[in-house]
Amino acid sequence: MLWMVFTAIAALVFLASLVAAMFPESRVGGITTAVVTAGAWLLFSGFFVFHTVGAGHVGLVKTWGDYTGQTGSGLVQTAPWQSLQEVTVRTQSKKIQMDKEHGSAVSKETQPVYAVVTLNYSIIPAKVEDLYTQIGAGYFDAIIEPRVRQVFKAETVKYKTIDVAPNREVIRKNVQETLDAQLEGFGIVVVDFLLDNLGFGQAFEEAIEAKQVATQNALAAEAKIQQSQAEANQARAKASGEADANKLLAKSLSPNVIEWERIHLWKPQIVYVPTNASIFVNPNVGK
Repeated sequence: MLWMVFTAIAALVFLASLVAAMFPESRVGGITTAVVTAGAWLLFSGFFVFHTVGAGHVGLVKTWGDYTGQTGSGLVQTAPWQSLQEVTVRTQSKKIQMDKEHGSAVSKETQPVYAVVTLNYSIIPAKVEDLYTQIGAGYFDAIIEPRVRQVFKAETVKYKTIDVAPNREVIRKNVQETLDAQLEGFGIVVVDFLLDNLGFGQAFEEAIEAKQVATQNALAAEAKIQQSQAEANQARAKASGEADANKLLAKSLSPNVIEWERIHLWKPQIVYVPTNASIFVNPNVGK
């Protein structure tokens, strides 16, 4: 549009200069003005002819508002009345929330399944013009996000609520494969589909928490019972050992042993004297 306005103005000035050049008194000025106008138009048009397209992008050529071609990256040339729109063909990443506000998935029992997912995707370079011609620049909101939600919901509804989390990898792969097949016709490649977070309804969360608490309590009670049984077994083993020891001791006792033990406990004082020596005993000793 800017080029067209400048061209129209330049054309008027150029024609006026040519008319002025027809008169002797303004010939030099008219020719000079015409040459300067033509040079300015050529210089200005150069800004609309040459373009630079960055790496990892393609250029969409628009003529009078319609997409009429595409270019690669680097320095490219178009007609001055055409415009160029850069479109990335690098891998892009988008997060999609599925919660109460944005709409959740459901399980087989119609219990809510909340999720935050990440979709990594890219556009096939040769398909950029077709995609923008058929869908437009808002293709993500138009065809990608609705399909992500739809396919994810179709997968979670196959499982009971308690089985969703254990099968998250299966769900992830199935969603990625289905999305890739559906979007291939639009020139979109699903590079990866990630399940960042999974959540469930409050009732289910409370039930799982209560089950975990009950399990922990049961394990604690079982451990206490096992400890009590171990202590009882230990006590029985000790009592049995003492009884066996007492039995052995009873069998080994004899009158001589008993007498020896009595003397040992009494601890009398024994004095050794020579055979031919006289013994004097004090009758008061031991009283």
